[in-house]
Amino acid sequence: TLSDFRAHARKSDDVRFALRMLERALPAETLVVRPGGAWFRVPGRDRVSLEKRPTLARILDALAGASVEGKGELDLETLCEAGWPGEKVLPMAARNRVRVAVTTLRNLGLRDVLVHRGNGHVLDVATQRG
Repeated sequence: TLSDFRAHARKSDDVRFALRMLERALPAETLVVRPGGAWFRVPGRDRVSLEKRPTLARILDALAGASVEGKGELDLETLCEAGWPGEKVLPMAARNRVRVAVTTLRNLGLRDVLVHRGNGHVLDVATQRG
């Protein structure tokens, strides 16, 4: 399975290369998020890079990690800390920052999978880290 290859990819450049080629050849059945949130690919769509948007990448990485680990939704404070680590932010400013970041991620292609549920946001789709 792909998860078996991913386990070995950490140890081998050849396996990492083969995995990248395989992922490009196969249609994505799940949301794929590159570790660190560098890019994501929604099923049936092109890859979207967040390399020049580090705040969005950190927030997406936190959401993907929570999804993969089955932790459920991430609250405002957790998303703010993920996006702006170590910054002291007033509650109203934090809410606005997170709202803008989530809206931007939705507009970039995550509208159908990045949802508000309960006390926070969650990626509501099968998610894998690629």
